[in-house]
Amino acid sequence: MNIVIRYTVAPDDLDTNIAEAAAFCAAVKAAGDPEGRYTSYRLGDSCNFVHIGWFKDVAAKDRFQALPVFAPFAEGLKKRAGDTLDFNVASVAGSTWL
Repeated sequence: MNIVIRYTVAPDDLDTNIAEAAAFCAAVKAAGDPEGRYTSYRLGDSCNFVHIGWFKDVAAKDRFQALPVFAPFAEGLKKRAGDTLDFNVASVAGSTWL
């Protein structure tokens, strides 16, 4: 199961978003679930971001969403991204690591 999240933040929220995304990814990594991966990308030097999550199965996604850091991060992201938040379940068309 793959997810892709795209959004834009206001320039005033840029530094906060970068810091929050880095802290969230560090917490997810520290949780140590080998059946899930999550990465946040900032596109160029813009206020546009893409997050990509890979989960072995629905159970792995559910464990990810149950992490204590998930709900606060998701709520903050909704506030910063507003109606630019675009969430999609994605299928792999090609990959060198999946």
